[in-house]
Amino acid sequence: METNQRWRTYLFVFLIICVCSSSHILIYNEELIVVLTFFLFLAFLSNYFANTFKESLDERSDGIRAELQNFFLLKKNSLDELYQQHDKVFHLPSALKDLNRFTGEGMSQGLERGKNALFFTLSQQMAQKCTTLAVTTTSPSGTELPLENRLSINQLGSLLYHLENNKGKGFLTRQSWDRSTIERGIKLLQKKESR
Repeated sequence: METNQRWRTYLFVFLIICVCSSSHILIYNEELIVVLTFFLFLAFLSNYFANTFKESLDERSDGIRAELQNFFLLKKNSLDELYQQHDKVFHLPSALKDLNRFTGEGMSQGLERGKNALFFTLSQQMAQKCTTLAVTTTSPSGTELPLENRLSINQLGSLLYHLENNKGKGFLTRQSWDRSTIERGIKLLQKKESR
């Protein structure tokens, strides 16, 4: 039954073409022949190879769908990672402020401890020097020297060294003391040392 219906359709189309061509409605030229053969080719393909084309197109659509799903999954993962990175960067200024506060407190505490340690060390050294100076020692003649004499003897070398190194440089002229007074004091100290 189905084949009879199909043959009827073909016969009807053939009769229409014959009537149109005899009445010169259809003029056979190259363009018309190409169009007719194209439609006949499409009809032939749809009748005999429709399932094959359908299967190949379905496979291709499944492949495209899988590629799109992979692409969307990768895009979703990358956006999630980007959001996590943005969240980390968003909280970075507060973390840097905390770090700045922590390092500032650590530096101030370290500075305070350093000052205290330096003060303690210097006070110990000064106490040790004062103890050493307070202990009486004997002079070459066998008599005990008072603290003032010992300090003047210790300072004599330093004073003479500075005077020798700064001769001619105007060291003494810049001071408020008189040059002759300083030289007289040095001579007195030298005489005391030579005794």
